[in-house]
Amino acid sequence: MEAWQTGGWRVALGVELVAHLEPVLAVERCQVGFCCESADLAAEFVRLIALENLEARQASAHPAGGPQSGACDVLLPLRPDAADDEIDNAIVAAVKASHTILCPAGLRPRPSSDS
Repeated sequence: MEAWQTGGWRVALGVELVAHLEPVLAVERCQVGFCCESADLAAEFVRLIALENLEARQASAHPAGGPQSGACDVLLPLRPDAADDEIDNAIVAAVKASHTILCPAGLRPRPSSDS
């Protein structure tokens, strides 16, 4: 449990600081991920994270049974003996999905300035 807790904290911190998402961490249930505040948005995150070959799942996972709107959480896979690269992959997949959803204008080609 201690090894998982360390990895869980790292993922939760990365999700918060880099992806700017509200982390969900339930050590007693070995669950880590983030809240989307919407079941539809959570489903879209799960779909985009799957494109990164990571099996995230949608759930109702607020710690301590906090108020939530349906299955608005995304749980990321994390094994108790996860290596550093597995932890990094979980964070990067969340960041990529977040940027795709929340910053779509940045992904479009910019018009050329050759006028």
